[in-house]
Amino acid sequence: MKRRRSYIALFLLCASVVWAQSRPPKAINISAESHHSLVFSNGAVQIFKLQLQPNEVTAFHHHDRPYVYLSLHTAEIANEVPGHPPVITDLGPLQLRSSHGGFSVAERNISAAPVEIWVVEPVRSSGPGFVQPLGAFEYHDAAIAELSDGPSMRVYAMTIAAGGRVASHAETYGRVFLAASNLQLRETVAGQSPAQVEMKTGEARWLAASSSYSVENLGSSPADFIVFEFN
Repeated sequence: MKRRRSYIALFLLCASVVWAQSRPPKAINISAESHHSLVFSNGAVQIFKLQLQPNEVTAFHHHDRPYVYLSLHTAEIANEVPGHPPVITDLGPLQLRSSHGGFSVAERNISAAPVEIWVVEPVRSSGPGFVQPLGAFEYHDAAIAELSDGPSMRVYAMTIAAGGRVASHAETYGRVFLAASNLQLRETVAGQSPAQVEMKTGEARWLAASSSYSVENLGSSPADFIVFEFN
């Protein structure tokens, strides 16, 4: 009987070890994950920058809300969940991807070079949509391209050639500018004096809705940026 009890205890011990090894680790919030740095946050959005060296992996973390993500350069990421084969994501420059959120994952850089990925989480996942058409303003020596259109957030890329400009127009929605190149701009906002704005690649800033807004590229090369609009 004593030997039988020993066998049972050994079996239970082995079973508990196997169960502990097979269950996924407890996920932490993305805000506590050390490879994600908070770039910008307000009542409409929070933006994280994910930085990984080749073969470096994040901690197992949770994405609470729907989000979009993009890289300024080519990146290849393996999304890893214990007990499942990794899911590979290839990102081209400025290629926007979206996710419904509500899951936990660890992300590994399987690229040959370091990666920087911007993760943009709208605070609201639903909304009334956008009444003002995208790009409903006059611009000169510039181009605009829609990347995403959702009920609470839409995204577009814009390039303004050296000396190009966007004429004065109303901005109905608050928005985040993400610099895709070094920027040297002159902005004029209703009720304010014209201001010169310099941004480095990867920097982000918030612009509130305004009854009148215009921008000119003062630099000697094209100004590239991504705009996230929120209603």
